[in-house]
Amino acid sequence: MIKLKNILSEQKKLTSEQEKNIKRFNELSTNEQKVVATLISEAGGESNAKVAMTAVYNVLSNRINEPAMKFTKCPNTLVGQATCPSQFSVWNKNNLDSLLRKYKVKEHNQLGNAIDIVQQSPADITGGATNYWASSGNQAISSPSWSRKMIKTKKIGNHQFAYLPDKYTKVNITIQQILDPKNDKKICYMQKT
Repeated sequence: MIKLKNILSEQKKLTSEQEKNIKRFNELSTNEQKVVATLISEAGGESNAKVAMTAVYNVLSNRINEPAMKFTKCPNTLVGQATCPSQFSVWNKNNLDSLLRKYKVKEHNQLGNAIDIVQQSPADITGGATNYWASSGNQAISSPSWSRKMIKTKKIGNHQFAYLPDKYTKVNITIQQILDPKNDKKICYMQKT
């Protein structure tokens, strides 16, 4: 028979930083907690997770203000966009409690960064993107059918970011060419200005 003392001693101890971030998380509103959980679940595992989570936050923000996105029947709030059915796959079969368990949000090493992002509302780094998909890495998928009409902006981590052009307003586009370090080919990205 395993003694309770042995079980308790085997449990992972939290660092003071983790305890501080859990306290900060618990002080957030439920809606803010859902946005933090979305950021961690969608991009917390990226090699540069803070940048990737910022990009996911930017997509949520961009969806609120993008005329071309008005056709989606999602509430015009960050949490409304994040939890809208069939928009962000982590919410398709989950609620906040299941996300917290499944992605170990409270113990996640990016919890502090995700909270900072939600509280600071960082500037857009995606070039106006309203959508993204995993274009590389373990979760990579072929470009989704809904992405055919979209304009690609940037690739951040394993995700390709894009937006749906608004056919009713004129958009100025800046074209940026960068060199792909893997094969020395030029890649062209477009950004709304």
